[in-house]
Amino acid sequence: MTSPASYTNRPYADEADRLAMIRLLVDSRPPGQLTSFPSPHDLHEIVAQLPDRYQIALWEDDTRSLAGFAMVDLVYNNLFFEIAPEARGSSLANEAIEWAAGCLRRVASGLDPDLTLDTACFEDDAWRVAVLEQHGFV
Repeated sequence: MTSPASYTNRPYADEADRLAMIRLLVDSRPPGQLTSFPSPHDLHEIVAQLPDRYQIALWEDDTRSLAGFAMVDLVYNNLFFEIAPEARGSSLANEAIEWAAGCLRRVASGLDPDLTLDTACFEDDAWRVAVLEQHGFV
């Protein structure tokens, strides 16, 4: 399946979004990584802390199916994003990282100029490692 040329970005809205995020996690992750943060169970706690601690954006394809999402933890400046496997050849991951960096810039305006956006990934996740390295993550 080829991925659409563009996606629509919007903020997290409601419980239907949380359920779509859970489906994306389940469909996208290897079975042994389903409990990695954020797990489907973590999402309930995370959305309860919107917008004070977390910011969440979702990207939908032209059929309004969730193709990816990104979350920024505003307390620890951490980014997490999940992209559907069929959308990984698109610019969606780049858009998610740029969105997260923009969130941090807005929140940190006037604060520490050396503030960084942090993230983590498994070392055997070649796609994610490559995307992160393209954006200067080490």
